Amino acid sequence: MLARIGELQQKAGHGLSQFVLKKYASGAEPETVADTTLTTIFLKLTDIGNGIERLRRAAAGVGDAQYSMICRELSFSSESINDIPDRDALQRLLNRIEAEAVFECFSCFDYFDYGTLGPRFKRMPASSVNEPVAIPQTEDEPIAELRRLIQEGSAKLVGPDGRQLELPGTVQELLLKILKNLQAGRAVSIVAEHQELTTQRAANILGVSRPFLVRLLEEGHIPFHMVGSHRRIYLQDLLAYKHRRDNARHEALDRMAKAELEAGTYDKVILHEGAEEE
Repeated sequence: MLARIGELQQKAGHGLSQFVLKKYASGAEPETVADTTLTTIFLKLTDIGNGIERLRRAAAGVGDAQYSMICRELSFSSESINDIPDRDALQRLLNRIEAEAVFECFSCFDYFDYGTLGPRFKRMPASSVNEPVAIPQTEDEPIAELRRLIQEGSAKLVGPDGRQLELPGTVQELLLKILKNLQAGRAVSIVAEHQELTTQRAANILGVSRPFLVRLLEEGHIPFHMVGSHRRIYLQDLLAYKHRRDNARHEALDRMAKAELEAGTYDKVILHEGAEEE
């Protein structure tokens, strides 16, 4: 078990490993604790290791730049797994990254109305959301080749009996967008344009608390409607708000950077009064 714990500590990183040892073994090393404590350490590190795996998958979907920005927003000392200090910090980071990954899945291509496929195609229920799909590295080349072939001209489906069906233009366009995002390393999910969200799911997508989301609704920032006694938000309205919010953030950062450039302080460290520059 000690060898397995060592592997789990490497996966969890220095900060989270020390958090587990301090909380469940009073800071003692695994080699020196009783079997019952050793089992507890193993279980806690396994749980944290699963969280780290989820974090890595979600981080791959949002990209390095977005991951770095979220780490800064959460006031992490760095982007390294080693610097995640405790389980609560891991949970906060995981919630934000997964919520952002969901948004990337929803926004990586234009909404597609299932009704445009015609009556022969079964319409999906309004409440359905497919799980995000990503590709392993081993499928990078086939995805790139498939995208290249579809870009060259009309694509066809060939059935087991050899019967061919040319893809409608709307389906081919959608498929190209899906392949483009998969090739870029993003996870992809297809949702109906008028997908209804609960307040909790909407809050998760924005990376905010449910009470904060409810306040946004009540203040009129995001349209909503009632289903019985429950608030519901259309996905398209939520993403429109998120787009406005993100644009406002970027504009604010640009203004701050411009102001610092004009003041000549952009790349300088401003010392507090009484401090001495080394």
